[in-house]
Amino acid sequence: MRISFFSVILCLPLVHVLANTTTNYFPAGTINPGFLRVLFMAAIILFFLFKYKIEQKNITIIVLFFLVYNLLLVLMNDEITGPLIVYIRMALPFFMLMIGYTIIKDKDSLEKLLKVYLVALSLLCLNYVLSNYFGLGRSAYLEDSFYMGGASAGLSNEIALFVLCGLAFVMINNEKRWNYFTLLVIGSSIIIMLLILRRGAFLTLAAGLIVFLYHFKFKYKIYKYLLTAGVMLIALFPYYSETLFERYEQRAFSRGGSIANYQVEGRYREIEWVLDDLKKAESTKRLFIGTHNLNSSTYFGGRELHVGYMAILHGSGIIGLLLFLSIITMLVKKESFYFRLIPKETTVKTFHALFWALIASLFAYLITSRLHGFSVTTPTFLLLGAILSVFKKKAFEKTNISKYEHHGHRNRKVHLRQQRKRPSTASAHVAPLK
Repeated sequence: MRISFFSVILCLPLVHVLANTTTNYFPAGTINPGFLRVLFMAAIILFFLFKYKIEQKNITIIVLFFLVYNLLLVLMNDEITGPLIVYIRMALPFFMLMIGYTIIKDKDSLEKLLKVYLVALSLLCLNYVLSNYFGLGRSAYLEDSFYMGGASAGLSNEIALFVLCGLAFVMINNEKRWNYFTLLVIGSSIIIMLLILRRGAFLTLAAGLIVFLYHFKFKYKIYKYLLTAGVMLIALFPYYSETLFERYEQRAFSRGGSIANYQVEGRYREIEWVLDDLKKAESTKRLFIGTHNLNSSTYFGGRELHVGYMAILHGSGIIGLLLFLSIITMLVKKESFYFRLIPKETTVKTFHALFWALIASLFAYLITSRLHGFSVTTPTFLLLGAILSVFKKKAFEKTNISKYEHHGHRNRKVHLRQQRKRPSTASAHVAPLK
């Protein structure tokens, strides 16, 4: 039986989750699921590059320029092994953007991808349930309070992303069994996020959720599901409240009171460190091209920068930061352009809201985490590319967009104005009434 490349792509979120929830069970320096996951991703990318013609070339060119530029900076390090490993983790998800755009072409395929994300989210929840039932792995922030199994606390960022995808799925799905399953998984996921108490995950989810709800405003269906999930959290509160309060108390007053006093918070201080370090540079070259990328631990006493924007700015300078922001800007401009051309049915509006929610979540995620956290960036870029692809296909069917997509905005407006003025074939041939 021949397996389609799309089917292999659908396996990727599941492989990610399995690797993320089992890698910590293996000793450091051994062949582990995380290493095998990287090989699997690399094989997918190589097959894609040799087999398929890459679409959306203007975005692809900027992405490749960003990746090559960072690779050259990495190779300038005295010791390149560590930075090169980090670079691979940063670079692989950007190829998912190209794969999503090229392979996923229709609404049904995009819905299947969202379903796989939900299954992946349920596996994450199952990991925490089994880990706490059997006492597996370690308990972050407070000993013997909430076990992570083979995962880490940072995995809650991925949970936040999948929760947003679940909300989008229930807006377009009409199968009650899937909707009930989605609500159960979303409710369980939020409880797990509360117990993990990862501030970055709350910020990632909040940013995406606010943007998602903004696009739906007072849509009854989305608030009905949110209310149902809220009732579930309240009903189960007595079962997890004690653990939650114990972990919150420990988390709130740990690290020198960093939650109450932002001036001792490491991520806040990173902004000062990076700006001071760049100001002290002997030449402006360091400000523009950075300090030999992805090697920040050698500059700040062994601490790797956690704020994504500061890591990009310090490692690859203003040029690197502008290139990254250019990629996001082009994605937003393309999505906005296609969205204006297509009918605003519920599915389209849902994918539009999800696209902007993912962008907002990515920006929020980079406030507290690094760009090479590819457990988040891989599914994000894959989904962003897929939504762009579906919108472009719909726009092509509606306006024959290929004739003017690469022309200026003025030509696009003229074309659309002519399309609106042109009488339909049916009305042109109807005989006048006598």
